[in-house]
Amino acid sequence: MKFDTFLQSLTKLQNIELPFLVSHEKMAPFERINQLRSLDFSSLDYREAAVLILFYQKNNETYFVLTERNEYAGVHSKQISLPGGKKEKFDLDLKHTAVRETEEEIGINISVQQVASALSPVYVPPSNFMIYPFIGFANQSFTFNPDPREVKNIIEVKVADLFHPDVVQFQNMTTSYSNSTSVPYFKINDYVVWGATAMILSELIDVLDVLLKQ
Repeated sequence: MKFDTFLQSLTKLQNIELPFLVSHEKMAPFERINQLRSLDFSSLDYREAAVLILFYQKNNETYFVLTERNEYAGVHSKQISLPGGKKEKFDLDLKHTAVRETEEEIGINISVQQVASALSPVYVPPSNFMIYPFIGFANQSFTFNPDPREVKNIIEVKVADLFHPDVVQFQNMTTSYSNSTSVPYFKINDYVVWGATAMILSELIDVLDVLLKQ
């Protein structure tokens, strides 16, 4: 997907209605779908976090970056994630959280002005975080310098690969909802991308599908 064409389509993002749960449910375990439909978010005392989908140019193709987390004592150990993290008291807003955390995790500099918009938030029950996904862009390629305390691997993803017919697959997993349940996931660069990250990418795909057809 050529970067110039992609960037032009991205400017129309504010003009479309986000699909939210319609997209999220496509990549959620069955048990989580019922919870998503019944949750009263106003009653939750959740923590806030922000992640960044950073689109950039590489050989005139459009890419974004995922990270493989290091192993640690936590519910998201070793998972594939978008760069980002929890909001701190000194952050001006969630956009600054997304930029700051991304810069710290993958070792690049991002202009806040390059962060264009946001997708729908995703609530993660096991860690009690509400994750706010932002979209950014950069008309350049990057040399990544990931923080070894947090990031095991950098995964560069070609946007066109999200639309491959076999990108969505299923496998039985142990989750916070069940010891064995069929979970949808994205097979990206031989990595299994599931959970909140997959739900965010599901909405991204649906949004891009609309934008690129306009």
